[in-house]
Amino acid sequence: MKAVWLAAAIAIAALAVVTLHDVLLVFFAAAIFAVPLRLATVAIARHLRIPTAAALVVVLAIILLTSAVIVWGWEVLIAAQVSQLLGALPAALESVTRVIREEPWASRITALTPDPSVLLAGAGGFVGAVRTFLGGTLAGAVDLAILIFAAVCFAAEPRTYVDGLLRLFPPRRRARIDAVLGEAAGTIALWLRARLISMFTIALLSGTGLALLGIPDALALGVLSGLLAFVPNVGPIAAALPSVLLAAPHGWQRVVAVVALYWFAHALDDFLVIPIAERRVVRLPPVLTIAAQLVLGLASGVLGIMMAAPFVAIVIVLVHRLVVEDVVESNLTGIKRVALLDELRCQADARSPSGIV
Repeated sequence: MKAVWLAAAIAIAALAVVTLHDVLLVFFAAAIFAVPLRLATVAIARHLRIPTAAALVVVLAIILLTSAVIVWGWEVLIAAQVSQLLGALPAALESVTRVIREEPWASRITALTPDPSVLLAGAGGFVGAVRTFLGGTLAGAVDLAILIFAAVCFAAEPRTYVDGLLRLFPPRRRARIDAVLGEAAGTIALWLRARLISMFTIALLSGTGLALLGIPDALALGVLSGLLAFVPNVGPIAAALPSVLLAAPHGWQRVVAVVALYWFAHALDDFLVIPIAERRVVRLPPVLTIAAQLVLGLASGVLGIMMAAPFVAIVIVLVHRLVVEDVVESNLTGIKRVALLDELRCQADARSPSGIV
């Protein structure tokens, strides 16, 4: 009977995940961003010797003030370049398209390329949001409000939600699962810190390099590169495309220089900055990260792509601790112990004259 109830619970949980994956992803993102919020709250409470609730208010006030400064800097320094960039990209794309069409090999590629309108008609998430812009904007605003509210609640009383989750497991396993969840939270905190360092490095290198190459709106492109660096694999490619389009009218030499710049910036980040910043973080296998980005991106759009990397990081920690160490290696240890006892028993039988110990 217990097996039947367990199978039914697993089936219901799987159905809930498939049906409510968008909602669950929003709360997962809230839990991810609640980790650094909680760490900052505890640090300020310990440093200022104030209650945790007051420290959380201080952290939120600092975040609001920082956001206001960023918005002011955006309006003063970057907004004009962003407007120019948005106006220049269509013209650059049209110029590149015209040059490609004049090439003899373009007709062959065009014949093999499917009609974009057909592809877009089958896409549900992004194109559907574009077609119903108002509804999509309101839905995005509601999701953002829920994410922020849930992140604040998780950061204010994390033990309430962790203890509730632990009650779903047998009492003898709760301490171990609690420790593993704490390790996963620490991994996410370190991963987010490393991502921020990487984003700043990419923004600085790409913005400076584009300015030296004479690419227009280099500051806006550098900020865009830094923001998109939050998303591994997909972000660098998306960040490089606008720069390549703006460099194309200036000749293929400029395009090669831009591509080399982005390659150098990300190579320096991958081989120098990230190993130092993520020295205590589990390294994410690229294939698993790309697979998670594809699955979560198809399921939940942009938010799914953004949350793919932390999702893989948490899954790696959980599988390593709860499956590999607690199940596989413990079973292997038990098998080795039995084999050792059998070997000792055989050796004792061989030493005994009568063959009986």
